[in-house]
Amino acid sequence: MSLTYGDLFDFLEKKTNFHKDEKGNTRWDCTATAERPHLHEFFSSNSIDPETQERILKVINETGGYCDCEILMNTAFGFPRDIPLSEPSADVLAKRLEGAKAANKERTRLRRNKLQQERRRKRVEQK
Repeated sequence: MSLTYGDLFDFLEKKTNFHKDEKGNTRWDCTATAERPHLHEFFSSNSIDPETQERILKVINETGGYCDCEILMNTAFGFPRDIPLSEPSADVLAKRLEGAKAANKERTRLRRNKLQQERRRKRVEQK
């Protein structure tokens, strides 16, 4: 079975320790460096060849993954998790864009519904 971007994101999520604190706020640990040590640890622990690494780095760089946690917050947003790491970067970027558009559309729909519910609630309270 070939590795996917979902495998990469799962690995980074564990390494950056994304979690909720006692107040329910999302917290994480990140080196905040462009060297992205956890990403390179993933490459080496999974014997990712240099050519594939370059393709992955192209996708990550073009989608705002400037450090390990930014890969999760920017690159992973709307990203289809089942895309193989070996897929050409242009194809991956196109699929990621489609996924991000769909995620944005859903986010907008949910926000609109929330606003409509809030307006209805206020009208009921005013009566």
